[in-house]
Amino acid sequence: MLNYVDIETVSHCNARCTFCPQSQDPLPANTMSLELFEHICKELRKTNKLYKHFYVVLNHYGEPLLDKFFKERIKLLEKYRIDLQLHTNGTKLDKDKVAFLYQYKHVVQKIEVNMTTIDEEEWCATYGLPPAQFKKTFSNLLNLLKTFASVHKQPKGGIVLNGKVKNQLESMTSHPIKVDWYIMPHNNRSGNLKINNKNESDIYDTAYKGNDYMYTCLKGVLKSNFSVNYEGKVFLCCQDYYQKNIIGDLTKDSVQYILNTVEATHLRDQIYGKTPADKDLICRKCIHSVIDGLDFPLHHPQGWVRK
Repeated sequence: MLNYVDIETVSHCNARCTFCPQSQDPLPANTMSLELFEHICKELRKTNKLYKHFYVVLNHYGEPLLDKFFKERIKLLEKYRIDLQLHTNGTKLDKDKVAFLYQYKHVVQKIEVNMTTIDEEEWCATYGLPPAQFKKTFSNLLNLLKTFASVHKQPKGGIVLNGKVKNQLESMTSHPIKVDWYIMPHNNRSGNLKINNKNESDIYDTAYKGNDYMYTCLKGVLKSNFSVNYEGKVFLCCQDYYQKNIIGDLTKDSVQYILNTVEATHLRDQIYGKTPADKDLICRKCIHSVIDGLDFPLHHPQGWVRK
């Protein structure tokens, strides 16, 4: 049964983060229509009639708060009893949006802000944004934490640390912020991000090509989740930046039908070790994959660190 679905409500972003493929090959600006979004909500609720805590993440590699329909989408999630996890860079998380999210806190399961450092110079270099934007974003973050401080459903907020985790964690936890930190090691996004300095990456392009069988996906892709683009096409996962692995179309077919197509079954059999993995399968380069014959866990440990 599905646990969550990533939905690409917008494909564009206002930042050019060094840890994201948008910094090297930006996606064109596209927005999912409200009609299609509601149709997808209906389909997801139909599939998960008995699953109370099902949620969606309004994100692929775009910034969800650039979406002109953002508030309307939250209202639709409430209508169809679907929870929200918001992943954002925080630049557009102004007082109005925070107040709105607090009003719909019964829908908001989690808010993750990608704020990898509180050093202004390092932040600007990492995000490709000016100093004035750093000040606004940090102010947004503090207001978010203050507003949601009385909400006891945890984790309600989190900050994602990308890259040089040890230094960042020491820096962030030195500030009197009470929040959870999510560690995401710098990685090449399944080969979609070029990393020149191998010492900065936990994963290399050529490390696992010799293994015929995979063991599993730590994210449970195509079992507990999948991704939908702004046109309603279903593709593999959050690491499939260019959406090369299309398995269906929610404008034409049901979730159940799509998850049982030849394309979905072929990918699932490879990912979970039923059949040998194709040599060009993006999972071979993925930080969330486990390859047969290698030590488990394969990659850098990650998870929530509570202060």
